[in-house]
Amino acid sequence: MKIRQAKNGEISKILEVANNAFEPVRYKGYDFKVTMPQIYNTKIDYSKIHFVCEEEKTKNLVSVGGNLIRKISLKNNKYLFSNVGTVSTLPKFQGNGYMSKIMNKIEEQNVRKKVVFSILTGDRKRYNNFGYEKVGFTFKLLLSSKLVKCNNNSIVVKEFQKNQKIISQMYDIYLKNIKILLRSKEEFVLNLQAKGNLIFTLLKDEKVVGYFSFNKTKEQIDEFYLSNIDEAQNALDSIFNYFNLLKIYFFVNPFDKEYYLKLQNFAESVETYDEIHLKVYNLEKFLEMIFKLNLVATNFKNKTYFYKIDNVNYKIDITNNNLIIEKGNFQSNYDFTIQEFLRYIFSPTNFYDNEKLTLLFSFNKLDMF
Repeated sequence: MKIRQAKNGEISKILEVANNAFEPVRYKGYDFKVTMPQIYNTKIDYSKIHFVCEEEKTKNLVSVGGNLIRKISLKNNKYLFSNVGTVSTLPKFQGNGYMSKIMNKIEEQNVRKKVVFSILTGDRKRYNNFGYEKVGFTFKLLLSSKLVKCNNNSIVVKEFQKNQKIISQMYDIYLKNIKILLRSKEEFVLNLQAKGNLIFTLLKDEKVVGYFSFNKTKEQIDEFYLSNIDEAQNALDSIFNYFNLLKIYFFVNPFDKEYYLKLQNFAESVETYDEIHLKVYNLEKFLEMIFKLNLVATNFKNKTYFYKIDNVNYKIDITNNNLIIEKGNFQSNYDFTIQEFLRYIFSPTNFYDNEKLTLLFSFNKLDMF
């Protein structure tokens, strides 16, 4: 067997392996073109983001794995991260360690390209061996039609019509709301259609004032944004009436604090949903980035923290919402591996303890491949 980086034009072979590997554990007819159209149902050739395991005699692919390196820009600083996904082996070749070999290639690439952190999603306990830890959360709210009911509603729900004017209006709303910009205008619609989701617009006086991405079973809304959050109750009432539903789950990114505070008023229940697995390569750069992101949702208490992480002593000082990180011969009561430290700082329950450094970490559900 040969492990190598895929070449341009191999995307159909990669897709065949992935679909055949996932179908037995998901459902008959499982298709990455539907669940991940941003990569597998676009004119862009994403073959080369994959590593493949190839039989040397037949040249057949038996195992594949993707590593899409992306960029977060914050206040003139850029942070590279990678999305690992579609790691799969044909059933009859499983158990031979091919996944591990592909993951090792991904690891080498991330180190070489100075990636700050890497994520993958889903139930991925087997990836703990590669240094990933399950962290972060998204709010999952169960909204009730009885709690949102209002009169004299002027907002209209309409199925998405693909024309440039409507897309531009939707994308402007996205830009106004989003805290981590990861989508270009060209790929915006594909993201909203990920996992087979359905797109709807919200109109007022024939102008787009919001949009949402509904999963195909019409049980949950994975993304919901408005040009004016004060219109939330009217928009929600229109959504319930349009689909004639009594209850709908809404996923809300905790960085979207204003949406959480508004929507919880109409919720029967609120829970946290976590599916992100995280690996950090550069802890200082990662904390710098996360701290900047958290400033959109909270003000920090002035405090100095001391931690020992992977046998390195850190002093983390926060003063007037500014962060300074130092390494040195500091004393600490906390001795963590980096995985333990990530669980510690991103724990939802720690948010109520002012003596602990607590941070938010989340992506919009449709930004995670």
